[in-house]
Amino acid sequence: DMVKRRLARVPQGTRDFNAPYFFDDVARGRGGAARKVPDAKSGAECATRTVEVAWSDNDANGHVNNARFVRWAVDAIPESPFGQVLSMVEVEFVSEAMFGEALEVCCYEDVVSDGGCKDGEASDFVGVGASRRCLSVLRKRGLSPKKNGKEVARVATEWRSE
Repeated sequence: DMVKRRLARVPQGTRDFNAPYFFDDVARGRGGAARKVPDAKSGAECATRTVEVAWSDNDANGHVNNARFVRWAVDAIPESPFGQVLSMVEVEFVSEAMFGEALEVCCYEDVVSDGGCKDGEASDFVGVGASRRCLSVLRKRGLSPKKNGKEVARVATEWRSE
C-alpha cells in the first residue's frame, strides 16, 4: 500500500493466477496466522555489522528490495557457511528501509541437529536435519532517537551439511 507505506495483501485474483507458486501452508503457522520469526534467546550475544542502504538496493517503490535483507543477513554470519547448503530462509518484514539509511545487522547463531534446539527446546522453526541455524535482526542506526534501533526485518536461515 503505497499511500500508507505498509505491506498489503496480494489481491485474490493475482493469488489465483499464481497459485502454484504460493506456499501458504509453509508461511502460515497454526490457526492460519502468519508465522513470526522467533526472538533470539535472552542474553544471547550477536555478531554485528553495519550496512548502508545504497541506491542499487532500492526497488521501484523506493525502498529496499526484499532480497537484499537476505543477502545482508547471510553476509553477517560470523563464520562462513561454506561446505553447508542453505536449506531454509524465512523473512519477517517489520518496517521499510530507505536509501541512505544505516542498518545494523545483528546475527545470532544456534547449532542444532535433527529438529531440536541446542538447549533441548522445541521449535517449529528448526527443520529436520538442520546443522546450523542463524537469526539476523536488522535495525536502523544513526537516525533520530525515535527511529534509532527500530527493527526493520528478521531473517532466519537454516544450513545443513552437503
